[in-house]
Amino acid sequence: MKLLLLKPFLGVILLSISQIIYAQVATIEGYVYDADTKEPIIGANVFLNNSTIGDATNLDGYYKIDKVPMGKFELVVTYISHKSQSLRVSIIESRAYKADFVIEPDIKQLSSVTVRGSNAQWKRSLGFFKKYFLGSSYYANKCELRNPEVLDFDHDPETLVTTASANTELIIDNEALGYTIYYTLDQFEWDNTDCRVMEGKARFEEIEAPDRKKAFQWKRNRKRAFNGSMQQFFRTLAQDTLPAEGFMAYRLQNIPDAFSRGEEPRYGLMLDTLLAYDSTNRSYKFAFNDYLEVVYENEPQPSAYQKYKEQRIKGDLRTPEGFERQPQVSILELKADDIRFDATGYIYNPTDYIVYGYWAWERMADLMPIDYNPDQAAF
Repeated sequence: MKLLLLKPFLGVILLSISQIIYAQVATIEGYVYDADTKEPIIGANVFLNNSTIGDATNLDGYYKIDKVPMGKFELVVTYISHKSQSLRVSIIESRAYKADFVIEPDIKQLSSVTVRGSNAQWKRSLGFFKKYFLGSSYYANKCELRNPEVLDFDHDPETLVTTASANTELIIDNEALGYTIYYTLDQFEWDNTDCRVMEGKARFEEIEAPDRKKAFQWKRNRKRAFNGSMQQFFRTLAQDTLPAEGFMAYRLQNIPDAFSRGEEPRYGLMLDTLLAYDSTNRSYKFAFNDYLEVVYENEPQPSAYQKYKEQRIKGDLRTPEGFERQPQVSILELKADDIRFDATGYIYNPTDYIVYGYWAWERMADLMPIDYNPDQAAF
């Protein structure tokens, strides 16, 4: 997850979504060295951000990542007590790509020996961090932050903004989806209403299922997490299959109040008329006026989202009649002239848009790796 940003009462989120093409694959290989000693680093993790695709360096500091799909990605290297490093890679043909890294020791990590967890204010801040970082969905309740002691919090009493930092990567076990997530927290802030900024890098590892029942449960839950997500929207937008996948889109002149679809006039859109193909760069431009409302009709809003809305709007947990029959509704706002992405669905600049509503509510607990394929075979 590259960047997440929320505004009070609207649940705004900026996300970096990369999609992939499975037909062609390539290889990325190289070496990782220590900037001070110039020696190769053993056991560094090199991976495509927000994916399960990666490798660890061997005794020579060498890594090799096979089966890299076509597309544009953020290649990341992480190693304990060293600063993470990343670079953008464009995989446009089936061949071997080379990328070497020289990473610097992180003085802050090396000098940090503080054991936290006994302070009452720290524990209170940890509770807010889990809520804003993992989310409040059903899947969030199934997530465990394995090493909360690496977190530190700084609260500004004037702005009411709390900043979280970690002296090493966070480890999250998502028992609902069957992933362990290793997250490098670059920036995280929240105020008295919600999360403001989240930036970091995620490496996914699949948990080995203890039996066929658990494997089937994870497969089902992953499909549910993917369905209706922003990840699925951009994938199907690139494939021109939005209606078939349950998505409808409308133009709005204003954002409805407080998450509700309200009475704002809606205008039907032919999304293919909003797309322009750039043959030189083999990319797409997606532009629209005002706001784009995206409705996913194949699944209703879950009750946990209803509670989130009610708490933010009225401060109570009353359930509006017929709420569970409402579809999942999100709204896109352009912050640039257009959104540019390639055939894989990779968005070049995630700061070109903001998302409101349901997609903004989904957090780390609902995030699927970018290489997830809903059509893959059973476990």
